[in-house]
Amino acid sequence: MSLSLHGKIAIITGANQGLGFEIARKYMNAGASIVMCARNGDLLLKAREDLVRELVVGQVIEAIPADV
Repeated sequence: MSLSLHGKIAIITGANQGLGFEIARKYMNAGASIVMCARNGDLLLKAREDLVRELVVGQVIEAIPADV
């Protein structure tokens, strides 16, 4: 099954490491733009930097430190 999320925006909490980070990567690879949220702002910005390297034209990744 192929998942296409082109033109969609995914908001992912706990996205700075572990399962949340891998979900963000998977959604991004499926074409979605990503809004990453996590409590630890420093780790979150590093995680964003890791994903930015894999971006394609038209995708956006935002990182917002937040305690949901």
